[in-house]
Amino acid sequence: MWRLRSRACGRSLCLNARFAFFENGDDLIFGKTCLFHQRLLAVLYQETLLFPYLQFSEACEMKQMKFNKIAVFLLGFFCIWPVFIDVISWKILAIKLDQSHVTASIVGGVPVPMGFFSLALFVILFVFSKKKFRLQIPGIILQFGILLALFSSIGFLKVVALFTPIVWLYALEVASIDREKLARFSDGFLVGVITFYMLNVLSYLFCPSELGGFGALNAGRQVFGYEIYQFFVSYSAVASLIFGASSLLLLASKNELRYSKLNLLAMSVLSGIVVVLAYRKAAMIDLFFLSFLSVVYMLKYLFCGKIKAWIVIIVPCVFVFNYHSYVLFGSIRDISINNAIEQRIDSYLFFLHRLVSLDVISFLFGYEIGFGGYSNLFIDLFVRGGFVGLIVYLFFLFNAGYRYYQSLYNFRESDIRGAYPIYSFVLIFVLFNVVVGNVVNLNLSVPYYVVNLISILAVLSTGVTSLGAKKTFYEKRNYHYAKK
Repeated sequence: MWRLRSRACGRSLCLNARFAFFENGDDLIFGKTCLFHQRLLAVLYQETLLFPYLQFSEACEMKQMKFNKIAVFLLGFFCIWPVFIDVISWKILAIKLDQSHVTASIVGGVPVPMGFFSLALFVILFVFSKKKFRLQIPGIILQFGILLALFSSIGFLKVVALFTPIVWLYALEVASIDREKLARFSDGFLVGVITFYMLNVLSYLFCPSELGGFGALNAGRQVFGYEIYQFFVSYSAVASLIFGASSLLLLASKNELRYSKLNLLAMSVLSGIVVVLAYRKAAMIDLFFLSFLSVVYMLKYLFCGKIKAWIVIIVPCVFVFNYHSYVLFGSIRDISINNAIEQRIDSYLFFLHRLVSLDVISFLFGYEIGFGGYSNLFIDLFVRGGFVGLIVYLFFLFNAGYRYYQSLYNFRESDIRGAYPIYSFVLIFVLFNVVVGNVVNLNLSVPYYVVNLISILAVLSTGVTSLGAKKTFYEKRNYHYAKK
Protein backbone atom coordinates (compact mmCIF):
# COMPACT_ATOMS: atom_id res chain seq x y z
CA MET A 1 0.00 0.00 0.00
CA TRP A 2 1.41 3.34 -0.99
CA ARG A 3 0.26 6.82 0.05
CA LEU A 4 0.31 9.36 -2.75
CA ARG A 5 0.32 13.07 -2.02
CA SER A 6 -0.05 15.95 -4.43
CA ARG A 7 -0.10 19.65 -3.56
CA ALA A 8 -1.52 20.89 -6.82
CA CYS A 9 -3.43 24.16 -6.45
CA GLY A 10 -2.72 24.26 -2.74
CA ARG A 11 -4.68 21.16 -1.80
CA SER A 12 -3.60 17.78 -0.51
CA LEU A 13 -4.54 14.54 -2.29
CA CYS A 14 -4.13 11.38 -0.25
CA LEU A 15 -5.06 8.15 -1.98
CA ASN A 16 -4.31 4.46 -1.56
CA ALA A 17 -2.83 2.43 -4.39
CA ARG A 18 -3.36 -1.31 -3.99
CA PHE A 19 -2.30 -2.47 -7.45
CA ALA A 20 0.70 -2.10 -9.66
CA PHE A 21 0.26 -0.18 -12.89
CA PHE A 22 1.60 -1.25 -16.28
CA GLU A 23 2.50 0.81 -19.30
CA ASN A 24 3.21 -0.71 -22.75
CA GLY A 25 3.42 -4.12 -21.12
CA ASP A 26 6.44 -3.25 -19.03
CA ASP A 27 6.35 -3.29 -15.26
CA LEU A 28 7.14 0.06 -13.67
CA ILE A 29 8.50 -0.01 -10.16
CA PHE A 30 6.56 2.48 -8.08
CA GLY A 31 8.57 5.31 -6.49
CA LYS A 32 11.64 5.00 -8.72
CA THR A 33 10.33 6.72 -11.83
CA CYS A 34 9.29 10.34 -11.42
CA LEU A 35 7.41 10.32 -14.73
CA PHE A 36 5.39 7.30 -13.66
CA HIS A 37 4.56 9.03 -10.35
CA GLN A 38 3.18 12.06 -12.19
CA ARG A 39 1.14 9.97 -14.59
CA LEU A 40 -0.24 7.87 -11.76
CA LEU A 41 -1.36 10.95 -9.87
CA ALA A 42 -3.00 12.35 -13.02
CA VAL A 43 -4.94 9.13 -13.55
CA LEU A 44 -6.05 8.87 -9.94
CA TYR A 45 -6.96 12.54 -9.72
CA GLN A 46 -8.81 12.99 -13.00
CA GLU A 47 -10.40 9.62 -13.67
CA THR A 48 -11.51 8.38 -10.26
CA LEU A 49 -14.79 8.99 -8.53
CA LEU A 50 -13.02 10.99 -5.84
CA PHE A 51 -12.79 14.13 -7.98
CA PRO A 52 -16.18 15.58 -6.83
CA TYR A 53 -15.31 14.84 -3.23
CA LEU A 54 -11.97 16.64 -3.58
CA GLN A 55 -13.70 19.64 -5.08
CA PHE A 56 -16.16 19.71 -2.18
CA SER A 57 -13.30 19.38 0.32
CA GLU A 58 -11.45 22.27 -1.28
CA ALA A 59 -14.57 24.45 -1.17
CA CYS A 60 -15.06 23.69 2.53
CA GLU A 61 -11.43 24.54 3.23
CA MET A 62 -11.73 27.87 1.42
CA LYS A 63 -14.91 28.71 3.33
CA GLN A 64 -13.16 27.87 6.60
CA MET A 65 -10.25 30.17 5.72
CA LYS A 66 -12.66 32.98 4.81
CA PHE A 67 -14.55 32.49 8.08
CA ASN A 68 -11.29 32.66 10.06
CA LYS A 69 -10.33 35.92 8.35
CA ILE A 70 -13.70 37.48 9.13
CA ALA A 71 -13.58 36.24 12.74
CA VAL A 72 -10.08 37.67 13.32
CA PHE A 73 -11.14 40.98 11.74
CA LEU A 74 -14.18 41.24 14.03
CA LEU A 75 -12.10 40.43 17.12
CA GLY A 76 -9.91 43.43 16.36
CA PHE A 77 -12.90 45.56 15.34
CA PHE A 78 -14.59 45.41 18.76
CA CYS A 79 -11.47 46.07 20.87
CA ILE A 80 -11.98 49.87 20.81
CA TRP A 81 -15.71 49.78 21.57
CA PRO A 82 -16.35 50.87 25.18
CA VAL A 83 -19.16 48.35 25.67
CA PHE A 84 -18.87 46.90 29.18
CA ILE A 85 -20.31 43.64 30.45
CA ASP A 86 -20.97 43.06 34.13
CA VAL A 87 -19.45 39.63 34.76
CA ILE A 88 -21.53 39.24 37.93
CA SER A 89 -24.93 39.47 36.21
CA TRP A 90 -23.62 39.03 32.63
CA LYS A 91 -25.57 42.03 31.39
CA ILE A 92 -24.40 44.79 29.08
CA LEU A 93 -23.85 48.07 30.89
CA ALA A 94 -26.27 50.55 29.29
CA ILE A 95 -26.40 53.88 31.16
CA LYS A 96 -28.56 56.76 29.96
CA LEU A 97 -26.64 60.05 29.95
CA ASP A 98 -27.27 62.28 32.95
CA GLN A 99 -25.78 65.76 32.55
CA SER A 100 -25.40 66.22 36.31
CA HIS A 101 -23.83 62.85 37.07
CA VAL A 102 -20.78 60.89 35.87
CA THR A 103 -20.79 57.13 36.49
CA ALA A 104 -17.45 56.43 38.18
CA SER A 105 -18.08 52.83 39.24
CA ILE A 106 -20.75 50.13 39.39
CA VAL A 107 -21.77 49.15 42.90
CA GLY A 108 -21.80 45.37 43.32
CA GLY A 109 -20.68 44.74 39.75
CA VAL A 110 -17.49 44.01 37.85
CA PRO A 111 -17.69 45.73 34.45
CA VAL A 112 -15.31 44.28 31.86
CA PRO A 113 -14.94 45.79 28.36
CA MET A 114 -15.97 43.73 25.37
CA GLY A 115 -12.50 44.25 23.95
CA PHE A 116 -11.06 42.20 26.81
CA PHE A 117 -13.03 39.16 25.64
CA SER A 118 -12.11 39.85 22.00
CA LEU A 119 -8.38 40.02 22.71
CA ALA A 120 -8.53 37.03 25.05
CA LEU A 121 -10.34 34.99 22.39
CA PHE A 122 -7.75 35.96 19.78
CA VAL A 123 -4.94 34.81 22.10
CA ILE A 124 -6.69 31.53 22.93
CA LEU A 125 -7.56 30.63 19.34
CA PHE A 126 -4.49 31.78 17.45
CA VAL A 127 -1.63 32.19 19.92
CA PHE A 128 -2.12 29.52 22.56
CA SER A 129 -1.64 26.79 19.94
CA LYS A 130 1.87 28.05 19.16
CA LYS A 131 4.60 25.91 20.71
CA LYS A 132 6.66 28.99 21.57
CA PHE A 133 3.85 30.40 23.71
CA ARG A 134 3.11 27.07 25.40
CA LEU A 135 6.75 26.84 26.44
CA GLN A 136 6.37 30.20 28.19
CA ILE A 137 3.31 29.17 30.20
CA PRO A 138 5.23 27.77 33.23
CA GLY A 139 7.19 31.03 33.49
CA ILE A 140 4.01 33.08 33.17
CA ILE A 141 2.31 31.07 35.93
CA LEU A 142 5.36 31.49 38.15
CA GLN A 143 5.37 35.27 37.62
CA PHE A 144 1.66 35.46 38.42
CA GLY A 145 2.18 33.45 41.61
CA ILE A 146 4.98 35.77 42.73
CA LEU A 147 2.85 38.88 42.13
CA LEU A 148 -0.12 37.27 43.88
CA ALA A 149 2.04 36.64 46.94
CA LEU A 150 3.53 40.14 46.96
CA PHE A 151 0.25 41.97 46.32
CA SER A 152 -2.16 39.77 48.25
CA SER A 153 -3.49 42.90 49.99
CA ILE A 154 -5.07 44.32 46.82
CA GLY A 155 -7.20 41.26 45.98
CA PHE A 156 -7.11 38.56 43.34
CA LEU A 157 -8.97 40.50 40.60
CA LYS A 158 -6.66 43.50 40.84
CA VAL A 159 -3.61 41.27 40.57
CA VAL A 160 -5.15 39.71 37.45
CA ALA A 161 -5.79 43.20 36.01
CA LEU A 162 -2.18 44.25 36.67
CA PHE A 163 -0.82 41.02 35.20
CA THR A 164 -2.83 41.03 31.95
CA PRO A 165 -0.57 43.54 30.12
CA ILE A 166 2.42 41.26 30.87
CA VAL A 167 0.65 38.18 29.48
CA TRP A 168 -0.55 39.98 26.38
CA LEU A 169 2.90 41.38 25.63
CA TYR A 170 4.22 37.81 25.66
CA ALA A 171 1.32 36.77 23.42
CA LEU A 172 1.97 39.67 21.06
CA GLU A 173 5.59 38.62 20.70
CA VAL A 174 4.47 35.15 19.61
CA ALA A 175 1.57 36.45 17.47
CA SER A 176 3.98 38.57 15.41
CA ILE A 177 5.26 35.29 13.91
CA ASP A 178 1.92 34.76 12.16
CA ARG A 179 1.86 37.99 10.19
CA GLU A 180 -1.35 37.33 8.29
CA LYS A 181 -3.63 36.82 11.29
CA LEU A 182 -2.11 39.66 13.31
CA ALA A 183 -2.38 41.97 10.29
CA ARG A 184 -6.05 41.03 9.89
CA PHE A 185 -6.61 41.73 13.60
CA SER A 186 -4.89 45.11 13.24
CA ASP A 187 -6.98 46.00 10.19
CA GLY A 188 -10.12 45.25 12.17
CA PHE A 189 -8.89 47.46 15.01
CA LEU A 190 -8.25 50.40 12.67
CA VAL A 191 -11.69 50.11 11.10
CA GLY A 192 -13.26 49.79 14.57
CA VAL A 193 -11.50 52.97 15.74
CA ILE A 194 -12.72 54.97 12.76
CA THR A 195 -16.27 53.58 13.06
CA PHE A 196 -16.80 54.18 16.77
CA TYR A 197 -15.09 57.57 16.91
CA MET A 198 -17.24 58.65 13.98
CA LEU A 199 -20.35 57.58 15.91
CA ASN A 200 -19.09 59.50 18.95
CA VAL A 201 -18.49 62.68 16.93
CA LEU A 202 -21.84 62.42 15.13
CA SER A 203 -23.61 61.93 18.48
CA TYR A 204 -21.96 65.14 19.69
CA LEU A 205 -22.85 67.10 16.55
CA PHE A 206 -26.49 66.00 16.62
CA CYS A 207 -26.92 65.89 20.38
CA PRO A 208 -30.61 66.45 21.30
CA SER A 209 -31.58 69.51 23.30
CA GLU A 210 -32.64 67.48 26.37
CA LEU A 211 -29.01 66.30 26.66
CA GLY A 212 -27.59 69.80 26.32
CA GLY A 213 -27.49 70.11 22.55
CA PHE A 214 -24.50 70.77 20.33
CA GLY A 215 -21.67 72.49 22.19
CA ALA A 216 -22.61 71.28 25.67
CA LEU A 217 -19.62 70.24 27.79
CA ASN A 218 -20.96 66.77 28.51
CA ALA A 219 -22.43 66.14 25.07
CA GLY A 220 -19.25 64.42 23.94
CA ARG A 221 -19.37 61.63 26.51
CA GLN A 222 -22.32 59.84 24.94
CA VAL A 223 -23.25 57.83 21.87
CA PHE A 224 -26.91 58.14 20.89
CA GLY A 225 -27.87 59.17 24.41
CA TYR A 226 -25.94 56.43 26.24
CA GLU A 227 -23.06 57.39 28.49
CA ILE A 228 -19.56 56.17 27.58
CA TYR A 229 -18.35 54.44 30.72
CA GLN A 230 -14.87 55.59 31.90
CA PHE A 231 -15.00 58.44 29.37
CA PHE A 232 -12.79 60.82 31.39
CA VAL A 233 -10.27 58.15 32.41
CA SER A 234 -9.35 55.28 30.09
CA TYR A 235 -11.40 56.37 27.05
CA SER A 236 -9.71 59.77 26.78
CA ALA A 237 -6.28 58.22 27.47
CA VAL A 238 -6.78 55.74 24.61
CA ALA A 239 -7.97 58.54 22.31
CA SER A 240 -4.84 60.63 22.96
CA LEU A 241 -2.68 57.53 22.45
CA ILE A 242 -4.32 56.79 19.10
CA PHE A 243 -4.12 60.46 18.05
CA GLY A 244 -0.39 60.61 18.74
CA ALA A 245 0.43 57.27 17.10
CA SER A 246 -1.63 57.90 13.96
CA SER A 247 -0.33 61.47 13.59
CA LEU A 248 3.27 60.30 13.78
CA LEU A 249 2.64 57.45 11.33
CA LEU A 250 1.36 60.03 8.86
CA LEU A 251 4.88 61.45 8.74
CA ALA A 252 6.24 58.23 7.24
CA SER A 253 6.59 57.92 3.50
CA LYS A 254 4.05 55.90 1.56
CA ASN A 255 6.35 52.95 0.88
CA GLU A 256 7.11 52.61 4.61
CA LEU A 257 3.47 51.99 5.55
CA ARG A 258 1.27 48.96 5.14
CA TYR A 259 -1.74 51.09 6.05
CA SER A 260 -3.51 53.63 3.88
CA LYS A 261 -2.67 57.29 4.54
CA LEU A 262 -6.36 58.07 4.22
CA ASN A 263 -7.24 55.66 7.05
CA LEU A 264 -4.49 57.09 9.26
CA LEU A 265 -5.70 60.63 8.51
CA ALA A 266 -9.27 59.68 9.44
CA MET A 267 -8.02 58.11 12.69
CA SER A 268 -5.94 61.17 13.52
CA VAL A 269 -8.75 63.68 12.89
CA LEU A 270 -11.48 61.72 14.69
CA SER A 271 -9.33 60.78 17.70
CA GLY A 272 -8.15 64.41 17.95
CA ILE A 273 -11.77 65.56 18.15
CA VAL A 274 -12.48 62.98 20.86
CA VAL A 275 -9.46 64.22 22.84
CA VAL A 276 -10.83 67.76 22.68
CA LEU A 277 -14.29 66.59 23.78
CA ALA A 278 -12.78 65.03 26.92
CA TYR A 279 -10.66 68.15 27.81
CA ARG A 280 -8.40 66.13 30.14
CA LYS A 281 -5.15 67.60 31.48
CA ALA A 282 -3.28 64.31 31.05
CA ALA A 283 -4.21 64.36 27.35
CA MET A 284 -2.84 67.90 27.13
CA ILE A 285 0.56 66.61 28.30
CA ASP A 286 0.45 64.03 25.50
CA LEU A 287 -0.31 66.75 22.96
CA PHE A 288 2.67 68.83 24.10
CA PHE A 289 4.99 65.85 23.80
CA LEU A 290 3.51 64.98 20.39
CA SER A 291 4.32 68.50 19.17
CA PHE A 292 7.88 68.13 20.43
CA LEU A 293 8.39 64.77 18.69
CA SER A 294 6.89 66.07 15.43
CA VAL A 295 9.24 69.06 15.37
CA VAL A 296 12.25 66.85 16.18
CA TYR A 297 11.29 64.46 13.36
CA MET A 298 10.97 67.35 10.90
CA LEU A 299 14.31 68.88 11.98
CA LYS A 300 15.97 65.48 11.62
CA TYR A 301 15.08 65.37 7.93
CA LEU A 302 15.69 69.09 7.46
CA PHE A 303 19.30 68.83 8.65
CA CYS A 304 19.85 65.80 6.45
CA GLY A 305 18.54 67.66 3.41
CA LYS A 306 15.80 65.06 2.87
CA ILE A 307 12.75 67.08 3.93
CA LYS A 308 9.49 65.90 2.34
CA ALA A 309 6.47 67.96 1.37
CA TRP A 310 4.00 66.02 3.52
CA ILE A 311 6.20 66.46 6.60
CA VAL A 312 6.21 70.25 6.11
CA ILE A 313 2.40 70.16 5.86
CA ILE A 314 1.53 67.70 8.64
CA VAL A 315 3.86 68.93 11.39
CA PRO A 316 2.55 72.54 11.41
CA CYS A 317 -1.03 71.21 11.30
CA VAL A 318 -0.37 69.03 14.36
CA PHE A 319 1.32 71.94 16.14
CA VAL A 320 -1.56 74.34 15.38
CA PHE A 321 -4.18 71.80 16.46
CA ASN A 322 -2.39 71.14 19.75
CA TYR A 323 -2.04 74.86 20.44
CA HIS A 324 -5.73 75.55 19.81
CA SER A 325 -6.62 72.56 21.97
CA TYR A 326 -4.57 74.08 24.77
CA VAL A 327 -6.39 77.41 24.38
CA LEU A 328 -9.77 75.65 24.32
CA PHE A 329 -8.91 73.52 27.38
CA GLY A 330 -7.81 76.64 29.24
CA SER A 331 -11.12 78.36 28.51
CA ILE A 332 -13.08 75.41 29.92
CA ARG A 333 -11.06 74.50 33.03
CA ASP A 334 -7.94 75.44 34.91
CA ILE A 335 -5.07 73.44 33.42
CA SER A 336 -2.23 75.31 35.07
CA ILE A 337 0.62 73.47 36.80
CA ASN A 338 -0.29 75.07 40.13
CA ASN A 339 -3.81 73.68 39.92
CA ALA A 340 -2.50 70.20 39.12
CA ILE A 341 -0.13 70.35 42.12
CA GLU A 342 -2.89 71.54 44.45
CA GLN A 343 -5.11 68.61 43.48
CA ARG A 344 -2.49 65.99 44.38
CA ILE A 345 -0.22 67.63 46.92
CA ASP A 346 -2.20 66.35 49.92
CA SER A 347 -1.94 62.68 48.93
CA TYR A 348 1.74 63.05 48.07
CA LEU A 349 2.54 64.77 51.38
CA PHE A 350 0.66 62.06 53.23
CA PHE A 351 2.70 59.42 51.40
CA LEU A 352 6.01 61.15 52.20
CA HIS A 353 5.00 61.55 55.85
CA ARG A 354 4.32 57.81 56.11
CA LEU A 355 7.47 56.94 54.16
CA VAL A 356 9.91 58.56 56.60
CA SER A 357 8.40 56.65 59.53
CA LEU A 358 8.37 53.16 57.99
CA ASP A 359 10.25 50.21 59.42
CA VAL A 360 12.28 47.89 57.21
CA ILE A 361 9.56 45.25 56.74
CA SER A 362 6.92 47.82 55.75
CA PHE A 363 9.33 49.51 53.37
CA LEU A 364 10.19 46.25 51.65
CA PHE A 365 6.77 44.56 51.54
CA GLY A 366 4.14 47.32 51.93
CA TYR A 367 1.91 48.50 54.70
CA GLU A 368 -1.62 49.22 53.37
CA ILE A 369 -4.57 47.14 52.17
CA GLY A 370 -6.72 47.94 49.15
CA PHE A 371 -5.98 49.69 45.89
CA GLY A 372 -6.25 53.26 44.62
CA GLY A 373 -6.40 56.51 46.52
CA TYR A 374 -3.11 58.06 45.36
CA SER A 375 -3.96 58.33 41.62
CA ASN A 376 -0.44 57.14 40.92
CA LEU A 377 0.20 53.51 40.01
CA PHE A 378 3.81 53.51 41.18
CA ILE A 379 2.98 54.93 44.61
CA ASP A 380 0.04 52.55 44.92
CA LEU A 381 2.21 49.55 44.10
CA PHE A 382 4.83 50.68 46.60
CA VAL A 383 2.26 51.20 49.34
CA ARG A 384 0.58 47.79 48.77
CA GLY A 385 3.60 45.65 47.87
CA GLY A 386 6.56 47.64 49.15
CA PHE A 387 9.81 48.31 47.36
CA VAL A 388 10.21 44.61 46.51
CA GLY A 389 6.74 44.38 44.98
CA LEU A 390 7.23 47.55 42.90
CA ILE A 391 10.61 46.46 41.54
CA VAL A 392 9.43 42.90 40.78
CA TYR A 393 6.34 44.14 38.91
CA LEU A 394 8.32 46.67 36.89
CA PHE A 395 10.92 44.00 36.08
CA PHE A 396 8.26 41.57 34.80
CA LEU A 397 6.63 44.36 32.78
CA PHE A 398 9.95 45.56 31.35
CA ASN A 399 10.98 42.02 30.43
CA ALA A 400 7.73 41.40 28.54
CA GLY A 401 7.98 44.80 26.83
CA TYR A 402 11.59 44.18 25.86
CA ARG A 403 10.69 40.84 24.28
CA TYR A 404 7.98 42.59 22.26
CA TYR A 405 10.54 45.20 21.20
CA GLN A 406 12.90 42.46 20.08
CA SER A 407 10.15 40.97 17.93
CA LEU A 408 9.46 44.43 16.51
CA TYR A 409 13.07 45.41 15.87
CA ASN A 410 15.57 42.66 15.27
CA PHE A 411 18.75 44.13 16.73
CA ARG A 412 20.79 42.30 14.12
CA GLU A 413 18.96 44.13 11.35
CA SER A 414 20.31 47.63 11.89
CA ASP A 415 19.37 48.59 8.33
CA ILE A 416 15.68 48.12 9.17
CA ARG A 417 15.89 50.46 12.15
CA GLY A 418 17.65 53.03 9.99
CA ALA A 419 15.09 52.74 7.19
CA TYR A 420 12.06 53.11 9.45
CA PRO A 421 12.86 55.74 12.10
CA ILE A 422 9.21 56.75 12.46
CA TYR A 423 8.48 53.57 14.41
CA SER A 424 11.03 54.61 17.02
CA PHE A 425 9.22 57.94 17.44
CA VAL A 426 5.87 56.19 17.75
CA LEU A 427 7.22 53.80 20.38
CA ILE A 428 8.70 56.73 22.34
CA PHE A 429 5.29 58.43 22.32
CA VAL A 430 3.54 55.21 23.40
CA LEU A 431 6.01 54.77 26.26
CA PHE A 432 5.52 58.39 27.30
CA ASN A 433 1.74 57.95 27.29
CA VAL A 434 2.03 54.83 29.46
CA VAL A 435 4.33 56.51 31.99
CA VAL A 436 2.30 59.74 32.25
CA GLY A 437 -0.98 57.83 32.37
CA ASN A 438 0.26 55.84 35.36
CA VAL A 439 1.83 58.79 37.16
CA VAL A 440 -1.45 60.72 37.13
CA ASN A 441 -3.72 57.68 37.07
CA LEU A 442 -3.83 53.86 37.24
CA ASN A 443 -4.09 53.05 33.53
CA LEU A 444 -2.27 49.71 33.57
CA SER A 445 -4.86 48.39 36.00
CA VAL A 446 -7.75 49.43 33.72
CA PRO A 447 -8.65 46.67 31.20
CA TYR A 448 -10.02 49.03 28.53
CA TYR A 449 -6.75 50.98 28.36
CA VAL A 450 -4.61 47.83 28.37
CA VAL A 451 -6.62 46.15 25.59
CA ASN A 452 -6.25 49.13 23.28
CA LEU A 453 -2.60 49.65 24.18
CA ILE A 454 -1.89 46.06 23.08
CA SER A 455 -3.97 46.58 19.93
CA ILE A 456 -1.95 49.67 18.98
CA LEU A 457 1.27 47.74 19.55
CA ALA A 458 -0.15 45.04 17.27
CA VAL A 459 -0.68 47.69 14.58
CA LEU A 460 2.98 48.69 14.89
CA SER A 461 4.07 45.07 14.88
CA THR A 462 2.24 44.29 11.63
CA GLY A 463 3.58 47.45 10.05
CA VAL A 464 7.18 46.42 10.75
CA THR A 465 6.95 42.69 10.10
CA SER A 466 5.01 43.17 6.88
CA LEU A 467 7.29 45.87 5.48
CA GLY A 468 10.52 46.27 7.38
CA ALA A 469 11.41 42.60 7.81
CA LYS A 470 11.02 41.58 4.20
CA LYS A 471 14.27 39.64 4.56
CA THR A 472 15.27 38.22 7.89
CA PHE A 473 18.82 38.25 9.15
CA TYR A 474 19.24 34.56 8.35
CA GLU A 475 17.92 35.02 4.80
CA LYS A 476 20.36 37.86 4.21
CA ARG A 477 23.21 35.87 5.70
CA ASN A 478 22.45 32.81 3.55
CA TYR A 479 22.18 35.01 0.48
CA HIS A 480 25.57 36.54 1.31
CA TYR A 481 27.16 33.12 1.68
CA ALA A 482 25.54 31.91 -1.53
CA LYS A 483 27.10 34.79 -3.44
CA LYS A 484 30.50 33.77 -2.11
